[in-house]
Amino acid sequence: MKCLLRIYIFAGVPGSGKTSVIKHCIKYLEGQKAYVKVDVFFSEDDAKIEANFKRKEFSRDVCPDHYTAHKLEEYKIWAELHGAEHLFLETAGLCFRCSPYTRNAAAVAVVDAVGTDVRKLGPLIQHADIIAVTKYDLISQAERDIIKYRIRKMNAEAQLFEVNGISGEGCYELVKTAKEIAEQRAEEPMELRFDPPACICEFCYGSKSLLKSKNMAFMKQALELAKKIPKLNCGACGYELCNLFIRQVLRGKEDPKKCVFYKE
Repeated sequence: MKCLLRIYIFAGVPGSGKTSVIKHCIKYLEGQKAYVKVDVFFSEDDAKIEANFKRKEFSRDVCPDHYTAHKLEEYKIWAELHGAEHLFLETAGLCFRCSPYTRNAAAVAVVDAVGTDVRKLGPLIQHADIIAVTKYDLISQAERDIIKYRIRKMNAEAQLFEVNGISGEGCYELVKTAKEIAEQRAEEPMELRFDPPACICEFCYGSKSLLKSKNMAFMKQALELAKKIPKLNCGACGYELCNLFIRQVLRGKEDPKKCVFYKE
């Protein structure tokens, strides 16, 4: 019988304590546990996590939150093949606009009480099921009340927890709630909860120029090429994403006909 896979997505700014919170939360769960860490160029966070199955990936030229969303189905299948009952996803947390939460997962935002103004986090806070406030012991009660007020103003329905990434205080209550939410959401569609950023610009396609005249010509070439390469992200060209392949074609480093679906 296939096990129910509960998915937990942890997001938050770098240094907010995501890994430390996951490290404590994962200890309180029974059953097989899988953990995926997505970063940009380097990370050793996976070494701190005691999970049955672990993997670490680097997004490099792609936004790490977009990369996580693109690969979520693969991570889910990987965890299910290993018989995992819990899948923890930790994103790099570099862009507050790219909210990585999906409808079929428990969404946990980790907020640093010392260095983060929650009003800057936008969708990261607004679409979370749970908000974990770390380093709260380093600020006054008045400052804690202000943070809670601002969080509630942005997301009145989320469950709010004060947690200590060092001692693990508050993590048991957090993961107990997260487990219930993950079970309730497990059968929901694998869709983003919030619209991703609106467009693909010249810089996404690899332009380094800051001159408008050059970039207009560059984008015209890029869009013409994009019409001839269907966005299947099949990987047959050797690139995980079609846009990465298009970028290399525009740089003259790849032949567009390397795409098996290319149409003249």
